[in-house]
Amino acid sequence: MSDGRPRAWRNRAIAGAVAAAAVAVDALTKQWAVSALVPGVPRDFVGTLVRFDLAFNPGMAFSQLRSGGVLLGLVATIAVVGILWYAGRVTSMTILVGLGFICGGAAGNLVDRVFREPGFLQGHVVDFIRLPNWPTFNLADTFLFVGVACVLVGIFVSDRRERHGQAGDGDV
Repeated sequence: MSDGRPRAWRNRAIAGAVAAAAVAVDALTKQWAVSALVPGVPRDFVGTLVRFDLAFNPGMAFSQLRSGGVLLGLVATIAVVGILWYAGRVTSMTILVGLGFICGGAAGNLVDRVFREPGFLQGHVVDFIRLPNWPTFNLADTFLFVGVACVLVGIFVSDRRERHGQAGDGDV
């Protein structure tokens, strides 16, 4: 492993595996939502704290940029490719897993943009989880959030360990 290439490919495989698992779980839950829920008819899951409420979102987070489907699809594609490339350079397992979750979340919503109506790169993203005072979202959105949290924790831990001369968090 002297030139770093085996580690880089292993890291990309780890991030890719996390991303693939996230995309699979996201796709399965969206398929369930589309087949079991009716738009505009919420179903209580945990009382009224967590509800399932099917919606089709043409925009990005919080329904912003509603007419930017093609742009959002292209940005998501570039992000997925860029994250997988960058994963080869990461030395923290926490950051690596976080990048995998970010990649999986972006790819999960990209799948909707590519394959759902009204058409290629303009498909509406399936959202179905609703919390009080919060926009409807899906598991891909959750994976994005978890991934960003993992990256931030990994950066914080790596920075602290580096300042104190300690080994990293499960160095890869």
